[in-house]
Amino acid sequence: MNEIVTETSKRPRLSTVRYRPVLDDDGDPLGYSTLHSIKSVAEFTQDLKQVLSGIHSEDGGTALELAESLFAPGQIGKSKGKDVPDGEPFAAMMHGTSEGYLVLIFVKTRYGLTAEHIVTIKYLSDRNFAYRVARKINEALEEGAYRPDMVSPDAEKDS
Repeated sequence: MNEIVTETSKRPRLSTVRYRPVLDDDGDPLGYSTLHSIKSVAEFTQDLKQVLSGIHSEDGGTALELAESLFAPGQIGKSKGKDVPDGEPFAAMMHGTSEGYLVLIFVKTRYGLTAEHIVTIKYLSDRNFAYRVARKINEALEEGAYRPDMVSPDAEKDS
């Protein structure tokens, strides 16, 4: 039997959380899931690297290969191992302070007008490529919101 491949099954996804399916007494899925755990910034950054490796430039390199640096401020000092904040993640592109372009990933808080910065990617390439990277990250985040990472029903909750 041929597997049906849809456009959504080919899209990269990037999620900040993991869900666990809910089962009935017989072990059959009930059709919904509950929050299992929130990813750490380090886990999110690893997933981000996979998404970046799938974004190709016109010159043939990937967004991961062409990144001058990838920096997660939340992975230094006391905040090392910190979870991604609760909220809606998004990517934005801006000029670097002295050269190049920055793709910044923030999480907009659900109950406020603030956003917490979680990852910075620096590119020395052209503005259009950096903008395209930010757009593709936003598409992967949107896909991850509708198809988040799942764990097995019997997985232990992270502590």
